[in-house]
Amino acid sequence: MPRRTFVVVAVATLAAVVAAVAMAPAVLVASALRYASGGALTLADTHGTVWSGDGRLALDGSPWSPPVTWTLSAWGLALGEGRLTLGVGDAARPIAVDVVGEKVALGPGSFSVPAAALLAGARLPLPIAAGGDVVVTTPGAQMDFHQAAGSLDVDWRGARIADARGHVLNLGDVTLRFAARGAGFAGPVTNSGGDVALAGTLALGARAPAVDLTLTPRASPPPALLTQLAPFARPAPGGGIRILYNAHGG
Repeated sequence: MPRRTFVVVAVATLAAVVAAVAMAPAVLVASALRYASGGALTLADTHGTVWSGDGRLALDGSPWSPPVTWTLSAWGLALGEGRLTLGVGDAARPIAVDVVGEKVALGPGSFSVPAAALLAGARLPLPIAAGGDVVVTTPGAQMDFHQAAGSLDVDWRGARIADARGHVLNLGDVTLRFAARGAGFAGPVTNSGGDVALAGTLALGARAPAVDLTLTPRASPPPALLTQLAPFARPAPGGGIRILYNAHGG
């Protein structure tokens, strides 16, 4: 093959490969997300390409499906960083999620999700339903497997849980104020109103969650659902229960 012909063929082939990569359909992002989350998350109604597109985030077993946009930096991939930026929530003010290697950066911004959607996505082996809306707000936060920074505020408004028999435990408005601690976030859990008073801490991290939460009834007799939870917790003053959980020790 003449040298000039070879060059033309090589350039044409390279151009075709670059065009194919540049126009790779957005559905490939959905497949990657589904694989990375073990099937818990995927994307629906996708448009665009793997480099820039939009769709709706789908949580397995949950009706919650917020709009999401993304951009993937080709330059970042070339440098081995794999920079991915997501915008989740209201298109007018999406919360940005920036993924670079092992580091995840969040915000600033806020988004709201029904508590029932979060519980459905958690796949807990318990016949418990949740009500109310969870609002997450952050001025900016980031985390990897070694260090966290920033803060997160979580407000569960109109919080309540119910069992299969229809027993309802109203928790009022629950607040969680997370600050960076080591490789994760931890902070106090309190509430206003509801059938019980909440007091304790919750820690979330790349390796393991931990819970230390006391529920004290505001009136006597205690709510039926609180009584049913007693065998799975420790007794606490005032007829309450204390829930202790650590992923490392149970």
